Amino acid sequence: MGIKQELFFGNDIHVNDHITISQPKVGQILDYHADNKEFQDGELGYYKMLSLITATPADYDVQLDDAGVRYEDVDPFEFFFGLVKMFHVDATATGLIFGDLDLTKFDRFRDPEHNDAVIYMNPDGVRIDKALYMHTTSIVRAMHNITPNTTKWENDASRQIHLDYERKRSKRKQHKNDKPILLPIISALVNDPGFKYNREETLNLNIYFLYDCLKQRMKYQQVDHLMTGVYVGLIDTKKMNLAEELNMIRDDM
Repeated sequence: MGIKQELFFGNDIHVNDHITISQPKVGQILDYHADNKEFQDGELGYYKMLSLITATPADYDVQLDDAGVRYEDVDPFEFFFGLVKMFHVDATATGLIFGDLDLTKFDRFRDPEHNDAVIYMNPDGVRIDKALYMHTTSIVRAMHNITPNTTKWENDASRQIHLDYERKRSKRKQHKNDKPILLPIISALVNDPGFKYNREETLNLNIYFLYDCLKQRMKYQQVDHLMTGVYVGLIDTKKMNLAEELNMIRDDM
């Protein structure tokens, strides 16, 4: 099976002999708990942990700029372990995804056998290099429908406008409470007559499948609205490829 198939069916993904990615069920995320009080109980704590292990330097562009560092110059691999250490993202925080693997136990080394490339290794000799990091985080992002932030700017003027805007936006966000992510999705789906799972059954769905259901329901509704527009004559179909536009099957599977 390919990665998407493994995710769709909720299977564990064995990255190597030491790293296995497990896929939590919706109910497990809602019941999330970490020993580190940095991560509150429930889905808000889970998604905070997730945001840290899937972040790119571009996600912290303002903070890095305030420290006099251009985020474009920061290596995502080393940045990842920097966040892990800073927020103490230990095994109790990432257990639903990485099991007993404790990312805080990894330290930075140079690999003399590979041109002194940076690697991270724990006391048991488990090694993570940049390629393994990229592969692993790409799976975790795909599992949660996350697109990595790889923003690049054409010139310094555009970059500065963006940073100024983000500074103002972050100040406004400080005065707002975090909002749940999963509950609105669950509510929208279980109240959709085309969604065949009830509230209790939805809690047993793996997280990738839940997002897949959401995207499929949105696709159905998009096609349904388009068909209605075509039927009542509100949409000009001459410049449309109807066979493609009215296809209920997504092309991202």
